[in-house]
Amino acid sequence: MTLTAADQRDAGALIAKALDPKLRTSADPEYRRLLDRYRTLGELRELVQMVLSGMDLVVLAADDLGLVVAPTRESVLSARLGDAPNTGSVRHRMLLGVALVGVAAYAYPRREDLEIERPRYVTVADVDEFLRRECAMLAAAQGEADAEADDVEAWRAYARLAARRTGARMGPKSSYYWVTQALEWLVEHGMARPDRRGDADRWVLTERFRLHVADLAGNAAFDALAELAAEAGTSARTFAPGPGPSDAARAAEGGAPP
Repeated sequence: MTLTAADQRDAGALIAKALDPKLRTSADPEYRRLLDRYRTLGELRELVQMVLSGMDLVVLAADDLGLVVAPTRESVLSARLGDAPNTGSVRHRMLLGVALVGVAAYAYPRREDLEIERPRYVTVADVDEFLRRECAMLAAAQGEADAEADDVEAWRAYARLAARRTGARMGPKSSYYWVTQALEWLVEHGMARPDRRGDADRWVLTERFRLHVADLAGNAAFDALAELAAEAGTSARTFAPGPGPSDAARAAEGGAPP
């Protein structure tokens, strides 16, 4: 079958919709039509994938969620930690990276968790408690000889932050601030949302987030935290709804959606 000009326009329109991480097929009949064509017409699917490859993007899923794509590390469409608020310094990008990796490891401590299509519920307090405990263990495990190493300093920098004090304004010196920033960053990219039906502090991690974490599994920072979490029996709530600074930064910067 030879693709027509209409087919080529459909390919471009589908890619444009895939690049909007908050767009859902349930709210967009045209998106559903384009996705159905992608799933049933091999020639159209090949064209879309070729164009995405030229943009340094890969397809993670094509299902009811939509066409989920992720950038390679070299892609100009990758989201960067430096784009987030208050991340002008290396230290602040490091702290946000640690928080992002912590959310992922807390939510998915076992490899099999990444294969289960189910929303995960987290709170800032739970993720912070998890990170403080695991960061202390990771830093201590390195020994005094490596105390100045970058990958040790990342965990220790987070552990040295104060948590949110009652009545105090939350800012960059608060560990709660960085976990909240990480979750808000995920919301911006369609990978989390506030849980409107639960506690004000509770967030829902979406299926899109699971797919991106699965794509990043193997990152040293994520694996280290996930292993400790699994050993401790720690994981995110799954109620049914009604490394170092360089590793942490790469986990977020290389795997974020465009």
